[in-house]
Amino acid sequence: MPVSTWERYRWQTGPLLWLLGLLLVWSVEAVAQPLPGGVSGIRETGEPVLLRAESLEFFQREQRLVATGQVVVEEGENRMFADRLDMNTATGVGIATGNVRFVTPEDDVQASALEFNLNANQGLLYDAKGTVGKVYQISGQRVERQGDSRLKMQRGRITTCRQPRPHWEFRSSRTRIGEHRYATLKDPSFWIKGVPIFYLPYFVFPVKDQRTTGLLPPRFGYSDRDGAIIRSSFFWAMTDWMDSTVGLEYLSERGWKPDFEFRYAIDPLSGGRLEGAYIDDRRTDELLWRMLLQQQQEFGWGLRGLTQIDLRSERDLVRQFSNDILRESQVRTISFGTLTKRFSNGVMSVLGASYDGIPQGGSTQQFRRLPSLSYEQLLTPLFGPVLFGLEASYDRLKSTDVVDGATVQRLDLLPYVTLPWQTAPWLKLTLTAGLRGTYYDRRTTDSDAVTRELPDVRVYVAGPAWRRRFAGAKPDQAWTHVMSTFLDYRYVPRVGQDDLPGFETLDEAIHLLDPIEAIPLIDRVAAANYAKLSFEHRLFAHRKQVVEVARLMLSQGFDMDETGESSGDLLGPLDVELEGLIGPRWRLASMLRLVATSGEVEAASTRLSVRLTNYLRLNAGHNYRQAPDVQYVNAGANLSLFKRRLRLGYNLRFDGLNRVIRAHTLSLQYLAQCWQVNASLRLRNTEDTPFFANTTFTIEFQLFQF
Repeated sequence: MPVSTWERYRWQTGPLLWLLGLLLVWSVEAVAQPLPGGVSGIRETGEPVLLRAESLEFFQREQRLVATGQVVVEEGENRMFADRLDMNTATGVGIATGNVRFVTPEDDVQASALEFNLNANQGLLYDAKGTVGKVYQISGQRVERQGDSRLKMQRGRITTCRQPRPHWEFRSSRTRIGEHRYATLKDPSFWIKGVPIFYLPYFVFPVKDQRTTGLLPPRFGYSDRDGAIIRSSFFWAMTDWMDSTVGLEYLSERGWKPDFEFRYAIDPLSGGRLEGAYIDDRRTDELLWRMLLQQQQEFGWGLRGLTQIDLRSERDLVRQFSNDILRESQVRTISFGTLTKRFSNGVMSVLGASYDGIPQGGSTQQFRRLPSLSYEQLLTPLFGPVLFGLEASYDRLKSTDVVDGATVQRLDLLPYVTLPWQTAPWLKLTLTAGLRGTYYDRRTTDSDAVTRELPDVRVYVAGPAWRRRFAGAKPDQAWTHVMSTFLDYRYVPRVGQDDLPGFETLDEAIHLLDPIEAIPLIDRVAAANYAKLSFEHRLFAHRKQVVEVARLMLSQGFDMDETGESSGDLLGPLDVELEGLIGPRWRLASMLRLVATSGEVEAASTRLSVRLTNYLRLNAGHNYRQAPDVQYVNAGANLSLFKRRLRLGYNLRFDGLNRVIRAHTLSLQYLAQCWQVNASLRLRNTEDTPFFANTTFTIEFQLFQF
């Protein structure tokens, strides 16, 4: 009689098929010979194979093995289950019936029956249904396994939905899944909730849950300016460190706009990308194009390179077709290349840079810096506690609006010494003094006064500081309040600079430059006899971890030179910085600069966000600046419904100076179990374009894993 359930006897002597031949030692003249409940061996691949069943019978004359009752065949991570298995041990051909299930690390398929050939690693599943590639749900009348990772399916269906009635699926007469896990569908049709939507003669997609070559979700939209918009993209995963995306966009009012992006990452510090696009604009009958290269390379030996090349047509394609306010407001392009060598106590760089104004942004200025050589000597012990540092640079400069476009050579040297002095754990004093010398090429200036030397002295005091800890309302809570003071003083004498070309001239009133930080500009250095006193308060909460919940910084400047002026003001601007968490739901960040004598606001910015509920978030921001006057308010809301499957968003941009709403943006995202839809509506109001004359609507459908 057959031996009872799940007893295992292992022989590691050869392939499973050859192992079954060893059972001929049981050469009894019986029709069927009962065998132990489990046999095992090693296939030619090196993987151990185990066959288990409630009953094993071997028919010697027919070289036939029959396993019945909870049959399990194991080979590495692969499993096959059935109620009955009947196999010819000589040919490896057999059939498994009753609750057949085939399981691998990526596949889990059930069937009513399985015909197989172990020698050819082939199998044929009848009425199959299950998971392929971890995420794809398949079903078919016949699913044929043709070697490793190759399947052929007839009258099949495929989807990523797991519902009994899938939200969407592809049905086809024939489906092939190749060696590289790509599915090829012949005569496929697309169904939603059991309703046919459209038909395709041919369709290919990857059957993987990782970064894979294939078509990306299409994008549809409409714009008053561009007309109907249809976009399709193809992603190519060339290697595990290199890929590219090629796209084609059709705009009914403008024409066809192909684009591409190539990316690579050799290592975490070396990589780059190349992108480009063009369009023959039928509305203006002009060819618009853009090419961008960005690259960084770590060569080793402390040598690193960084490159950016930004080339555009005269009419800027980016400004014409971008929906990003920052990209639309660019006024110049920047192209550069730099090579940096790090030493144990210094850094040397070689740089070439080109700044080109964008005519549509209101600028045609060009500025060149080629070449630019710089060396920075890091702080090095000189004697005792004194440290020595050096900044040196050579630049060959050319600008369309400085010195009539002539080329100017400039050499700048700044040796300095620093004395750090830790008088107490809560008090630190740092003294820095240097002498800056700047020398210009005399042949390109109108005067012989082409040199400038000036001392630069800075005193920085950090402290005193106070710290106090408070007990919280609960035993496991505590608060820590830290109050610190800082004093920063800088002195640079007044020097004549009328004959120097001002390549880096900035209007302090416009750019709100702090005299403490504005000094490092090489050209047109502003004189300073200025001190700034700062008070900082920081509050920390001790719960499961230490979290900074609030920070307040107050800074007041003092202009010593103005004390001798009859109309001078001793007090400089007052700066206030505030950021922190207000309870578990509110977050605030704010900056304010006030004229001390009049209280007039020079600049202000505020960011406020609040999570009213787990489903509703609000945010608001305000930016204000004088000379030139700028005032904008941005506000928005995000609402999540139906367990965060539906997300609604609204954003507004308000021009406070002109009292005009410049943009409305509405967004919608619906996230289902196996598909997603994104939609957005943008209304813009520029100076010459009222609302509804500049409207863009886009919608994108995504079938997960396609």
